[in-house]
Amino acid sequence: MKRVMFSLIGEQTAPNLFLHLHFKPDIHYLLHSEKTEKHSKDLAASIGFWAGESRNKMPEIQTVLLQEENTWTYVRDVLRGKLEEVGKDSEIILNVTSGTKPMTIGVWEARARSLFLGADVVYLDGGTVRHLDEKSSAETLKQEPSIRVFLRAYGYEISTTLLLELSYLNLLARAAEKIGTEPELRKELMSGGKLSKAFFRDELGQQLVQAGFLSDHGNDLVCCNEHIFKAKGLEAIEKFWSGDWLSLYTWKVVKEILPNREVLVGTKLRDVSGKQGENEVDVLFFNDWKLWCVECKTFKPQSKEKTGKKNKVKSEPYYKIKEITRKIGGIFAKPVLVTTKTMGKAASDDAVEHVVLGESRRGSRFKEDLTRILNPTLTAKP
Repeated sequence: MKRVMFSLIGEQTAPNLFLHLHFKPDIHYLLHSEKTEKHSKDLAASIGFWAGESRNKMPEIQTVLLQEENTWTYVRDVLRGKLEEVGKDSEIILNVTSGTKPMTIGVWEARARSLFLGADVVYLDGGTVRHLDEKSSAETLKQEPSIRVFLRAYGYEISTTLLLELSYLNLLARAAEKIGTEPELRKELMSGGKLSKAFFRDELGQQLVQAGFLSDHGNDLVCCNEHIFKAKGLEAIEKFWSGDWLSLYTWKVVKEILPNREVLVGTKLRDVSGKQGENEVDVLFFNDWKLWCVECKTFKPQSKEKTGKKNKVKSEPYYKIKEITRKIGGIFAKPVLVTTKTMGKAASDDAVEHVVLGESRRGSRFKEDLTRILNPTLTAKP
């Protein structure tokens, strides 16, 4: 018996992707309007990407254009025709999570005929699949998508990302952790380009000097210039000492909190249509059925934010991460802002998680704050 799924396509493709991975239909009909045709194509491409990535059999994907999506009788008749093509010997799943209200009514009315009364009508409620049967049963989603599969469902793909298993990056990640956990070192680093040798009288300091990331200048260590990083092929973190260390430190802490998750750092994304430029996300991972997008920003001591300027809105990290998140995951992506001082707009916006690594804060508090956001059940008690 073949499993056949019908999904109403809306502007949020994540629910339909999650339910496809959950039920793994042999045939999947995507019912879309002219407005959501692109979303239907992106979802089909994402399913194909998932099948190749997971080595699952590629399902048959059928796209169905609903020219009168706001007329429920029209939707009913179209669906009835498709159901009759499938036949009563198939297991039928009707997914009504997305789409317009008339589309949902049309699906329900199409099911009303005795031939299709056994069809399973489902919708997604957070991470729970609810069945609209007599018992109103429910089950938990089974299969998460990879970051790449999720992004493709919204029309994006990864162009480049840093590979943390490289020896240079692992070394810098260790340096980033040291900076993040020692407030005095962080203060000295943010104040200038020289560091006291007292902070690096260990194997890590020796390795940083040997790698060319620090230069020995008598009693001080000097942070290397951008060309050093470029020469080593690390252009994405060429400004490590001036602030990009925060991204690697955040990556390291997230990996400790979510050790079994894929966590990307320094990831550049591109729109597959080629109509938009690249977007960069400092830290990227999937958790709790959402794509988490983290923007990291350090502030120099005594620096002043520019105010009252028209161009500021587009350049502030707060606005940047909200816009990027909206593009690559809609309501199923979560913006996070990690900074070295509090940003008023982010702190007052419930839609944005804001974590601050202040001048005097130690790494343990920073980790607790991230844990509280990512997995409240693991938050350490004060």
